[in-house]
Amino acid sequence: MVSQITDDAAKTVQYILSPFGVNFQEMLKTCQQSAKSSDEQEEKEKWLKLSEATAFAKVSKWTIMRWARANKITAIKTSKSQTGRILVSKESLDALLKSLTIFPGTPEAK
Repeated sequence: MVSQITDDAAKTVQYILSPFGVNFQEMLKTCQQSAKSSDEQEEKEKWLKLSEATAFAKVSKWTIMRWARANKITAIKTSKSQTGRILVSKESLDALLKSLTIFPGTPEAK
C-alpha cells in the first residue's frame, strides 16, 4: 500500500531509480493522490442527496423524509439551518426497498 512506504525507503528507491530517469517521488505522489480521490469517491457514493434518493427509490421527497423520521433509513442534515442539505444512506435506503419488495408467488404476497 502506498501510505505504508516510509520516507527513508522512498528516498532509497529514488536514489536507485534516478540513473534510469525515473522520478519515484513523483510516482509516489501521484499514487497517493489517486488513492485519496478514490477513497473520496467511495465515500461520496455511500450517501445520496435528497433528489438522488427520490429518483433511486421512485418516491417523493416527503416519503424519504417520513422514512428518515421513522428511523427506517439513515439520513443526516449537513447543517443546522432550515435549508441544510439532507443526505440519505444509500445502503439503508436499498435495504428498506428490498424489505418492501414482494415478489408474486412468494408466501408474503398471499
